[in-house]
Amino acid sequence: MNSFTIKALIFSSVALLIFVGCTNPFQKNEGEQVQQKEEEKVVEVDNEQEARDALVNFFNQAHEGYYEEAWERFDPDKKDYELMESMSAPEERSDKVRVLQNFCEKLETCLEVRIVNSRKVSSDEYIFDIQFINDDGSIYVLGPCCAETEETMPSEDQFAYQVKKKDGQFKVISTPLYHP
Repeated sequence: MNSFTIKALIFSSVALLIFVGCTNPFQKNEGEQVQQKEEEKVVEVDNEQEARDALVNFFNQAHEGYYEEAWERFDPDKKDYELMESMSAPEERSDKVRVLQNFCEKLETCLEVRIVNSRKVSSDEYIFDIQFINDDGSIYVLGPCCAETEETMPSEDQFAYQVKKKDGQFKVISTPLYHP
């Protein structure tokens, strides 16, 4: 090899090393970035749909008397669960499914639901505004209670329900509607 070929080879090798050193092997090109954003949107839509399904199925199953299946989609906090327990005899309080059943049957508010609005709290938590549907198809309205008037305690027909992913599954966190 002549000296010109050796110099050209060295120059090419150095240029190649500089070029490779200046590139980020982890940087995604524009097409990959668009694809990743689309995949993230699909996951968000899937998560919201899973959360919606958990909420609707929970109330449908509780309404139809499938309390064991409904309980699988339900995870109330301790304070709310204690309120539910108060609707059960002391000897039944260790049976969570029975506590849910007693609560639903005594208050008659485990009705089918219609989702009116949703708000994303995080990728694994949503708040849904729902309406309860009476057996005759009308919308359930919670009126004034406890010696209150319509002016001091207006009737409500929409209620906020929290659904959160726990142990890989979306669960209803809010208890079924309570009215004294």
